[in-house]
Amino acid sequence: MKMISKTHYSICLILLLLGCMNPLQVDKAAHDSQNPIRMALLLPISIERTRQEGLYLSTVLAAEEINNVGGVLGREIEIVLRDDGGSTAKGVAQARQLLGEGVQFILGPAWSSVTLAVANEVTIPNSMLLFSHSATNSMITTLDDNGLVWRTALSDIYQSKIGAEYVYHDLGKRTVGIIHSTNVWASGLAESFQQNFEQLAGPGAVVSAVSYPEGQDWKNYDFTAQLNELFAEKPEVVYVVSFISDGVKMTHDMFLGNFINDNYHPQFFSVDGTFDQSFLFNGQPDITKGMMGTMPTGYITNPAYKLFTSNFYERFGFTPESYSEHIYDAVYLIAYAMLKSGSTDPVAVAAELRTVSGGNAEVQGVRISVNEYAQAKSLIESGQEIDYDGATGKIELDENGDPGSGRYIIWKIDNGEYTVETTVDFP
Repeated sequence: MKMISKTHYSICLILLLLGCMNPLQVDKAAHDSQNPIRMALLLPISIERTRQEGLYLSTVLAAEEINNVGGVLGREIEIVLRDDGGSTAKGVAQARQLLGEGVQFILGPAWSSVTLAVANEVTIPNSMLLFSHSATNSMITTLDDNGLVWRTALSDIYQSKIGAEYVYHDLGKRTVGIIHSTNVWASGLAESFQQNFEQLAGPGAVVSAVSYPEGQDWKNYDFTAQLNELFAEKPEVVYVVSFISDGVKMTHDMFLGNFINDNYHPQFFSVDGTFDQSFLFNGQPDITKGMMGTMPTGYITNPAYKLFTSNFYERFGFTPESYSEHIYDAVYLIAYAMLKSGSTDPVAVAAELRTVSGGNAEVQGVRISVNEYAQAKSLIESGQEIDYDGATGKIELDENGDPGSGRYIIWKIDNGEYTVETTVDFP
């Protein structure tokens, strides 16, 4: 079964991969409300344009669907897009600016490091609601957040465990080398993977664990020193925890440095950071061919997921990127919690998120799927409970603001495409 990927590109999107960085144009059609509910979207648009554009458009789709059937509490939703550049400092600055503008709801950030900084320095102290779609670091679970930090993506505790078990049991490998950024997300994922793998294969099974500094000029960065250490013991598997740009440059340095040859070619195993068309198109093909990894995903065989992707394609002309379903569901969950609370106060809205997601075991709600806002709105206004099972599948937010269920895929790059090897459900 093949993972859905972008097969139809506009000329502009193709140019983006070649370096076109014109400002992203915001669709003004959904912004004609006199008194909109403003949801800000913090994304690293300037450094991961292709992926992040799809995420932005997913929020636009959700807002349009909601606005087309009356909005929330008589008001329309307006999506406000801001670029955090993948930087904690820039993310915090943008969040503070949004606070000054009266925005009380932030979708994102995409990266765990930015999410933690924005939450601790801006949103928690100022009682703003923050809802990330892809910040997966385990520290987010235990934040002292007054119930105001939420996410639709599972914690990396599960991703690292699933990856380690697959490498050990399914691939039958017994030695691993790890290379990762010093980014909070990458460091946490690498550390957790090492712990899980050595529990299976024994102490010392991770023969090298190498880090490199985050936030570099990746086109000019030289990975040679790290690669010499990484490959010194010739591990059977190389676990790569990177984002797109650093991952791409790393693969070229591996090839040009002759670290991989006819006598030695380990299995490369990665994570969601490299599950992207930009990595696929720009990575060194001799290195990326056969690469595998883990990726949180929606239930891609589920009718709700298929409906979301179909509606997205019909609206925008291409299929959505990874995590698009997660951010789409976040918009709906906030909207439903507003309806349930009868308020746009972030504290009141946060108090209803578990209930509308089906995470409150004491409440049995009517099952609501993708693009069924009119039905859900009618139910809530008549005093009934709902259970939103969205594009990601069952959500069931827990007391920590994490989803109570989800799915991972084990992906593989085969014949120039991402394909699905198997799926693993949680719990």
